Amino acid sequence: GVVLGQIGCRTYLFLGLERIGGIMVWDMTHPDAPVYLSYINTRDFSGDPAASTAGDMSPEGLAFIPAAESPNGKPLLAVAFEVSGSTTVFEVEVDHFLVSGKDIDFGRESTFHGSMFAMDDIDINRGPGGGHGNLCAGDDVDIARDNALYGDVMAGDDMHNHGTVYGSVMEGGSVVPVALPLLAPFSAGSNDVEVPKNGSMTLTPGTYGKVEVERGGSLYLSSGSYYVEELDGDKNSHIEIDVTNGPVTVYIT
Repeated sequence: GVVLGQIGCRTYLFLGLERIGGIMVWDMTHPDAPVYLSYINTRDFSGDPAASTAGDMSPEGLAFIPAAESPNGKPLLAVAFEVSGSTTVFEVEVDHFLVSGKDIDFGRESTFHGSMFAMDDIDINRGPGGGHGNLCAGDDVDIARDNALYGDVMAGDDMHNHGTVYGSVMEGGSVVPVALPLLAPFSAGSNDVEVPKNGSMTLTPGTYGKVEVERGGSLYLSSGSYYVEELDGDKNSHIEIDVTNGPVTVYIT
């Protein structure tokens, strides 16, 4: 079985390998240059198929469920396995550094590492700056001069490029919203934090008020959850996220 699914600006192909029992995942955004991403196999080779202890065997039917139609708001892959008679639903994880239901706006001389998705616009203001990763916007993408992007760009409407893009550029393409997490009510704290000019600070997960990184400052975040009223970075400031011990989640009121 084989099925295609679109998430954001990327198109994925899911291919069931009936004999061995696994599922291969490819990025088919550029059909002439497919990219292999991963292999999923939930079969237990030490189990006994006759006793139904061998896990999922022989994927036969695959169905992609986009986030807009998913019961949990995330893209899903449903797979029916012929030999084991089982059906398994996989949650499709998407690698994005930053996801916004509105705009993403980077100030002057900003750099970033990771792919980004915005339902509206993405603006990369005047460099020198830029980054590594793919940009996907439901509306416009605007890259100002003196910026270099190593990745692909897709704009649902228009692309305004005054920098250099080392990748493909597509305007007016189909954009499927990336699922935003469903959040329970939360509140920020009252303790403001300021990283001084050219200084550095490691902030532990917790609840804070306004968090500001002054010019040339560096803020380091580690695995856990942060609840803040506002997060601002001045010119030449850096915010580094360490996910060595797990994800880092920043909630902004």
